[in-house]
Amino acid sequence: MLRVTVDLIPDGREECSRTLGRMEIENVAGESMFTGTYRIVMDEFDVDARVPGQLATFRTFATLDNVERDLVRPMQLASIALSVVAPFKRTMHSSNDGPMGIVLTQEEV
Repeated sequence: MLRVTVDLIPDGREECSRTLGRMEIENVAGESMFTGTYRIVMDEFDVDARVPGQLATFRTFATLDNVERDLVRPMQLASIALSVVAPFKRTMHSSNDGPMGIVLTQEEV
């Protein structure tokens, strides 16, 4: 299982950090030994720093089928899962002419 957590760290101060969301991706089956079927559970937390203890959770469930295990790395799987449970929505006024962002560097670590 993969777990992806999104934390807000205001001004880089760890002591003020809050968890905004968590997604768990679990391999539950597969058509063959080369593909996987994944269950996705995403929790979104509505945390208001002005109100101590306030916490509302929004949960989304989804499945992801026929993922080629040997071609998809863990971060890619997380990205694919996120695109399923929290897709980026474009309005009719947005343009599809170019990329939404630009990659500045890519390095092997």
